[in-house]
Amino acid sequence: GSVLVRIEALVAVVVLPATAVWISMGPLTARLSAGALRTSAVERVDIVRASWTAFREHPIAGHGAGGFATAFRPVRPTSVPYFVEHAHADVLELGVESGLVGLAAAAIAAALLARVLLGGRSSPLGRLTAAGAIGVGALLLAGLADFPLRLGAIASLAGWLLGIAIGAARIRAAGRRA
Repeated sequence: GSVLVRIEALVAVVVLPATAVWISMGPLTARLSAGALRTSAVERVDIVRASWTAFREHPIAGHGAGGFATAFRPVRPTSVPYFVEHAHADVLELGVESGLVGLAAAAIAAALLARVLLGGRSSPLGRLTAAGAIGVGALLLAGLADFPLRLGAIASLAGWLLGIAIGAARIRAAGRRA
């Protein structure tokens, strides 16, 4: 019993967050190679600028869920000679698709989630909650310069980490009430 619990805790606390960081950092590191760095940086800046233009077209409610590529097409700069599906910044893409309404809803959800996840880390469940939250935080941080949550495998990993964090927090809270 206790050996299995320790193995599960090790996987949840070390392996899953480390996997999240590893998955997030690999593509970013490849893009930062010497040859690709200049081209990538110029294109990303141009994509972000054009994405802001798309955001300003419909700032309140956005262009609709999944509408980034359609919204970006008419504002795509000539310096970006290919089809762009994502803003290379999850928050900006959320703004383009859902406007200030969606950004506000996401901020409220994040604040409520942070409230649930913050708490004592002195217990095993507290550390498990923190580990899951750190893994999700790493993926969200990567989302400032890329679109990890738009990739199925990474979004699934984020869901697992979030489920672990929330589940451990709920069990911990139930134990305090008992």
